[in-house]
Amino acid sequence: MNNRRSTILINKSFQMNFLKKAFFFLSFIFATIVLANIWLLSPLLDYIQSMNLPQGDELLLIVEDFKNYGLLVMGLLFISLTAFFTMASLLITHRIAGPLYNLENALEKMISNKKLEKVHFRQGDYFLNIQNQFNSFVENFQDEDDQLKRNEKKAS
Repeated sequence: MNNRRSTILINKSFQMNFLKKAFFFLSFIFATIVLANIWLLSPLLDYIQSMNLPQGDELLLIVEDFKNYGLLVMGLLFISLTAFFTMASLLITHRIAGPLYNLENALEKMISNKKLEKVHFRQGDYFLNIQNQFNSFVENFQDEDDQLKRNEKKAS
């Protein structure tokens, strides 16, 4: 049995909402770090530049490089972290939405067929305990139903 899902967005509204919140959280953290660096380092950088160091002084070159490339490096870091967190969020939400999708489909089949069926989640999905409890319920119900049918046959 092929247990792999090829669709990443199983429950699009849930997964996209999660991604939006994760992106907002990551953006807030990044903005806080950038603003803290600017607020803390700006006076120091201005002081170093006001020291009238000779042109080509190593400390002055480091300060100028930091001012020129610091935000670029932070931007690239933000883009990299955003890509990483997006993929991680998709994988995590996939492991949440998939079992719920399977459970929903199983319940819909049961309603339309009037027959209880077990659900099957993939290894590594979240909510495996719900699968086990649901399947135990189905087994118990089927056992009771079978017993009831046998008693009805004996009675007739």
